[in-house]
Amino acid sequence: MWTLLVYTAIGFALVKFRVVGPGADRGLSRIVFFVTMPALLMRTVGSADLADVFSRGLIANILTALILLAVYYGLGGRFGLSGPERTIGAMAGAYTNAGNVGIAYLLAAVGEATASAGVIMFQVLVLVPFVFFMLDRQTDSAGAGPWVRARHALMQPPLLSVFAGLAINLSGWDMPRALTVPIDALADATVPVMMIAMGVSLASAQLRRGRDALPLAASVGFRVLLSPIVTFALAMALGLEGKQLLATMVVAVFPTANNLFAIAHRYEVGVGLVRDAVVISALASMPMLVVVAAIFYG
Repeated sequence: MWTLLVYTAIGFALVKFRVVGPGADRGLSRIVFFVTMPALLMRTVGSADLADVFSRGLIANILTALILLAVYYGLGGRFGLSGPERTIGAMAGAYTNAGNVGIAYLLAAVGEATASAGVIMFQVLVLVPFVFFMLDRQTDSAGAGPWVRARHALMQPPLLSVFAGLAINLSGWDMPRALTVPIDALADATVPVMMIAMGVSLASAQLRRGRDALPLAASVGFRVLLSPIVTFALAMALGLEGKQLLATMVVAVFPTANNLFAIAHRYEVGVGLVRDAVVISALASMPMLVVVAAIFYG
């Protein structure tokens, strides 16, 4: 977590010391969206143990994400948000950093990170295609009917990499080192470059006040407060207990996924909202993790 804050601080400092201009985050985000994120997603899906990702805990986490999406999208009109802004805001409340930060949280609180695998698969196979399709439709970026928009959404580099990773996983193909080394290098660059881009964006950000702060407050509140409450209720209904319940609750307090920042930049919608949600939810999720762990171990 602190490493992520260091990357963000570096991006912030680059602007303040005039090493890069205030708009440099756009170029960095496009590099992530078109190059490093696809490498990361292909590696993640390609190496996942598909047999171990399904559990009752995953069901609770998936249902929570869907509930948060629906509720935020329904409330978005009251915040004065446009359709694309409602989609991005809803995703900021439901799409989590189940990779690096999530794995670290699970290892710290539970001792193993199996629960993150199912969440990652759900997000890259369901949530990411959903947000691409919705934003394509709402921004009319494909400029055509629903079938063309769907095809356009499915042809986005991150999704193509998911399909490639799934094919590699199911086929059992052992990629040669000549491919895995550059893919791993690009994948490992995703988080540093993305967080530096967020720091660059943060350097020119203005504090949100009054009604402008409501969508952000809702996204962060959904992510770090409402998510564990809904998840706990669902976990009780599903009869979860012990270590499985703890893992499910830790997943519920994961912060907003930083990858969403690249998606917001790609469609030029809700960039500031997502940036702030990622940073604030990351800071707020740490004490929430401590609370969850204290309840189980206290």
